[in-house]
Amino acid sequence: EKDVETLEALLPLIEGRSFCPLADAAVWPVKGSLKHFKEQYLALAREKRPVPRPALWR
Repeated sequence: EKDVETLEALLPLIEGRSFCPLADAAVWPVKGSLKHFKEQYLALAREKRPVPRPALWR
């Protein structure tokens, strides 16, 4: 759960404060997914096991 809190704390520190214009674009998907799927993030954090990766990553 602390990982989710850390993500939420870091997002405003990056968005709009970086010299790189791509930084905002990197924040938006994380911010949006936390907004809509926060409970899933917290459930995965509570399980404390790795998330399965797609087979194409091998």
